[in-house]
Amino acid sequence: MAVHGVESTRPIAVIQPRARISKEDDFLPMFPKKSIDGVKHSLEEGVFVVCGIIVGLVDGCDFSYLACKSHWKVIPDSGSYYCNNCCKHVYQVLPRYNF
Repeated sequence: MAVHGVESTRPIAVIQPRARISKEDDFLPMFPKKSIDGVKHSLEEGVFVVCGIIVGLVDGCDFSYLACKSHWKVIPDSGSYYCNNCCKHVYQVLPRYNF
């Protein structure tokens, strides 16, 4: 600052970049943690962080499918998807999981 003709006896703080919190660190502490078995046998309603270990996958079985907003399975058709339940073509689909 003295270069620009401004004299000061006060120290100038160095501004550090803001620390970024990961999505996991931001989300996980907000909700109680439960195992899959704990959620299945719980009478408590709410949002939980589910902790589980995948021990294997079933061969020949699709564990997910694409669905429209009504949660019905869609069929790829001419650059979009067709929903038999809604009887129309949809462009926004969501993955759904078979558990």
